[in-house]
Amino acid sequence: MRIMRSSVPFDRDAWLDERTRGIGGSEVASLFSLDPAKCAHRPRSEYELWRAKRAPGGVRPQADSGPAARGRLLERAVLDFLDEQHGPSLRQGTDYRIPITLADNPLCGSPDGLIVDADGEIIEGREAKTAVGRIAALYGEPGSDEVPQDHAIQCHAYMTLTGAQRWRLGLLTSAGGFTFASYMIQRDESICEAILARCREWWNAHVIGDAEPHMTDVERGDRAASLFPVPTAGWLDADDNTAFEMFAHRLRQRDVDQAQSEVDRLTEKNDAFEGRMKALIGKYTGIRSSVGSIEFKATRAGRKLRYRWNDEE
Repeated sequence: MRIMRSSVPFDRDAWLDERTRGIGGSEVASLFSLDPAKCAHRPRSEYELWRAKRAPGGVRPQADSGPAARGRLLERAVLDFLDEQHGPSLRQGTDYRIPITLADNPLCGSPDGLIVDADGEIIEGREAKTAVGRIAALYGEPGSDEVPQDHAIQCHAYMTLTGAQRWRLGLLTSAGGFTFASYMIQRDESICEAILARCREWWNAHVIGDAEPHMTDVERGDRAASLFPVPTAGWLDADDNTAFEMFAHRLRQRDVDQAQSEVDRLTEKNDAFEGRMKALIGKYTGIRSSVGSIEFKATRAGRKLRYRWNDEE
């Protein structure tokens, strides 16, 4: 694919309007079963995505704040880091028009940066991310493809759109001071094909066909709460099945409370153990025993413990 050069100033409102008429790169994760614990952000459910796309004119995002605003405002800085380390890129809205769309598929996207060859063909893309805390911990070794699952799907959606063979992701974190790292995701043709097929299938069934996707029990509860903000009738007498579910829930609730207490206790013991190991190792590289080794590894964010157990090798 060749990019369409931008000839007019970037119009954010027009861009937001156009995004509502397709499935954006950051929305594709909603159509796949991903592990929430390995995602930077909880992907929308299919029902949430459907409601957003079927609303008149689509649902445009509200003014962002917090992490979303941080990511948007620092995006240029992250791209500058990438350009300094890996060569200059073209920028969205300035050098090329966004969103990028396909003629025969609802997939669309707004890549942060692109690299093109002498013929104008897209060979590489750039994605800028910022993260702190739990999200930052989902990223692996710099230079690898160890990124959160939803970010990996997003990069593959952009490769599907553009035909690029690789996508470089830049990450800015604030652990122990600002730290920058980059990651490389190589194109997997089977993933690209799955994205195209799933987007087409889902759009035809649920947007064009207006078939309501499956709602989770949580979503059904949320819908009831929005439909009935205050009660309009008296008490409901449970049938036998509902009464049994209520009893089972009470048992689960008790188990959850006990499990959380155990987690808190084990976490406290684990933190104390790690503190003792750091103090014991001190100036040394690490400590070894018959069960494995613990390395006190130097990282940009400070020294961290890395474990290697003999029965896991």
